[in-house]
Amino acid sequence: MRSHFVRAADVPAYHPANHSGTVNRRLIGADTVGARNLEVVLGVIEPNEGAAPHAHPGIEQACYLLEGRAIAEVGGEKREMAPGDCCFFPADVIR
Repeated sequence: MRSHFVRAADVPAYHPANHSGTVNRRLIGADTVGARNLEVVLGVIEPNEGAAPHAHPGIEQACYLLEGRAIAEVGGEKREMAPGDCCFFPADVIR
């Protein structure tokens, strides 16, 4: 039986496509806890780096900023985010 608890340090890191200076860890997903409809990804982005404009076909995403500052753009709306801020990325929308 899989555990329902995950430590970030135990999850392999990867560099997502269309991103620079970014390291992600898929904390919750099929491979870690057997989730079928939910993923939680911890992303660490170096200063002045991030994602090139792209969309995720059929996948909605939410971003919750833990620390630092970031500029997020969704469907042409751009905002600066601070710790505790959250944004929603609808499926198929360029972000």
